[in-house]
Order: sequence, then C-alpha cells, then structure tokens
Amino acid sequence: MKQRWIGMLLIAALLAGGLTGCKGAEGGMVEKNGVGVTTAVKVAEKLVVPSTAEAEQFAQLAAAYSEETGVQLPVETLPAENYSARLQELVKSSDAPLLFLVHGALERAAVADACAPLESLAVTAHLDDPALALSDGGHTYALPLRYETFGLLYNRAVMQQYFDLPERGTAYASMDEINSEAALRALAEDLDAHKAELGIEAVFSSAPLKEGETHTWHTQLFADAAAVGQDAAGTRRSAKETADAALAQSDAFGSFLPFWFDHAVTRDAAADEAQARAEFASGRSAMMFSSDRTAASLFSAQGSRISEQDLGLLPLHLGAESAQARGITAGADLYLCMHAGAAELQQKNAERFLNWLMTGETGRRRFAETFGAILPYDDQAGGDLPEDPVLRETARQLDRTDVQRTYTDPDLVHDGVFGSLLRGTAAMLQSGARAWEDLKAELSDGMKDLFKE
Repeated sequence: MKQRWIGMLLIAALLAGGLTGCKGAEGGMVEKNGVGVTTAVKVAEKLVVPSTAEAEQFAQLAAAYSEETGVQLPVETLPAENYSARLQELVKSSDAPLLFLVHGALERAAVADACAPLESLAVTAHLDDPALALSDGGHTYALPLRYETFGLLYNRAVMQQYFDLPERGTAYASMDEINSEAALRALAEDLDAHKAELGIEAVFSSAPLKEGETHTWHTQLFADAAAVGQDAAGTRRSAKETADAALAQSDAFGSFLPFWFDHAVTRDAAADEAQARAEFASGRSAMMFSSDRTAASLFSAQGSRISEQDLGLLPLHLGAESAQARGITAGADLYLCMHAGAAELQQKNAERFLNWLMTGETGRRRFAETFGAILPYDDQAGGDLPEDPVLRETARQLDRTDVQRTYTDPDLVHDGVFGSLLRGTAAMLQSGARAWEDLKAELSDGMKDLFKE
C-alpha cells in the first residue's frame, strides 16, 4: 500500500513536470568552500526519505501540499537499512534530490557538500530556538522537523490518590515538587509501601532492554551526555567532552537503574516497549519511561484503562548539576536539507514548501496530525495542537519558563553502539549477575574507546 501510494505520487509528478514544471537543474559550475568546481550533479525537484513507516506520512503531506497549492512534490524512498550510504551516492548523481531527510549531524556531515546554507530563509527565523538546527561554521544546514522529548509518564489519578492518603511517608503535595533524583527516589519508596492501597503492582513499568528501544531510557539517564554542546560558531562538542559528560553521570546511571528494577513490575530481560506500555496503561504501574509522542498506543495497549486526564509528564535528570532548574529533555530526530546545487528557481520552490510545512496554517496542522508531533517553529507548543493528552502535556513542559530545557544530540540518543554499550551494562544490573562497582570500570573503558578523538 505504501509503495503504491508513493508510486502514484511519482507518476503524478512526472505528468505534472515536477514541482514547477522544470525537470531539474543541470550540472555545471557550483561553489564549494569558496571554490568554483565543475560537477555532474543534476537536481530533481523531489523529496527523499528513508523507507520507514514515516515515508507514507511524508507522502500524505506531499499530497496535502499538492491539494492546496496545485504543485506536485514527488516523495522518493531509499532503503532504511543503508539510507546514509545511498544518500551520499544520490546527492552526487544526475538525479540528486532538491530536499532530503537526515537524522542528525553525522548524517548531515556525510553529505556536507550537498547541503545549502539555510540561515537566510524566512522559515529559519521562525525557529523556536536556533540551537535545534544543525549548524556548522556559523551556517545553518538542516532544519528540524519535530520535537522529540524524554521524561517519565505518570498516572495522575494514582498520584493524586497517593497525595490524598492521610498517612504517608513524604510531605510532597504534587508532582511539581518532584524535581530531583532524591525526590523521585523518596516518592517511589513510599509509593511502593502503599502500592496495595493504590491498586498498583509496582511503581515503575519494566525497563525495555530490547535492542533499538533503549534510547527511551538511556537518553533520560544520560541527559547531560546527550546534551548538544556548541560554541558561538556552531561547532559541535568534541568526542572527549561527550565522553567526560557521560562518565560524570555514570554513577547516577549505575545506582538508579537497580533502584528502578527493584521497584518495577518485572525484571524481565525480554521486556520491550509494548510490555512496559501495557503495564502502565492497565494501571499495573504508576510511571514509565516515555516512549511515545502520542497517547494512541497507550489507549490501544492490552488491558488499557487509562484516561486522557490521567497522563502527566515528569522531567528526569540524574546526577546533573542544578537538576531543579532543568526542564524537559528535548531535541529533534528528523531534519530537512536543501541541495546546494539547486538552481535559483528550484531553491525558491523548496522554500515555498518549507514555508507551507513549518509556518503555514494548513501545513503545520497536517504535519502535527500526520506525525503526532510538535513543530519547533513559532512556539507551536503554545499554539494549536491535535487533541492528544501526551502532546498537550509535552507542550506544557516545553512552555515552562521557570526551568531550562536540555537539548539532546540525536546522534548520541539514537547511536546503536552507545545504546548497545549501555544495554549490556543494564542487562547485567537487571539480572543481578554483577554489581555496579564491578561494571563501572568496563563501562568507563568502553565509553573512552567509543568517544575517542
């Protein structure tokens, strides 16, 4: 169905003659790093994305754009499993895309010569925060498409029931007071003592350790390590600085995960996001690592009985300085680039689409509905959003002015090697096979090797 839909868009685009009726910019003289060079690149007016479920969502957006403007934007996919390598080849070919998706700074750097500077575009000025874009040397080369946030989802009904208990071991009156690791630990300990009265089996849902799903918790436990660090020129933080930040938080990671396992529904080594989601949605647990942008999967989870009013989102920072001043951990996982070899008319056509998508009323609404996401433009967190309780709660956290957001580095958040390193350590802690003090040196050595310059 997905391929048929994308194929129909491509056929329609060919019949219409592309975005504006032109077939693409011919190769010729382009300027790279200040030097004019000859290139065989020919830019076609299309959008290239990986062949994931999101490809169909982009196709739906392209259809909506065509419906409103009468302009076709073909959506072409590359195999998701080797997207970066295939993209590197495509942007240098005679069929290079005008617009293409990247997932982070490393993927953008791999096609650096093909990325046009975007800071002069009108849409760039509408960014909530320029720090969210991918920049280098004072230039912006990739624009973020959606917020990705990390925190703890909690059940408001269960927590209010706890706060109403006549006898409890803490003096907390609301979740707004849970603004540090120490506060969360104290709360969890007392929740565990009263779990029979509260009707829950455990404080936390099982921690997903399935490969590819660990970023739902390792980002939160290593928020400082995953934080974007850039100087005034937009230079990314060095590998050593990243490793140092990760190591500084390793003790908090090593001590908090066993605490989580001790207060979770299960210590199941095969636990995945679906299991954790079902435990939380059915009321078996009071909190879970957030893994969803929307509430849809919670409402459809097995045995779900959670309501829209029950969903709350709590920022979590372990071992961080001034944790009380930290807000939600946020970032972006999808970015759009424009090809540097595009002709002037093609660039204007690309900007027209970007304006429609990120600042236009219809485009923004369609994107939010299609992707279940908040766009990081014009403070959409405080504007119109789909009627989704998780998005609403996320927007509330993003809008807070009494705390400072922590922005994440998408390359570290979704890095398979880093995730596998933490996953292996977590599995040992979960099984109880080895103590943290035995594992700490190995994790330290692994991080130093992973992030070496």
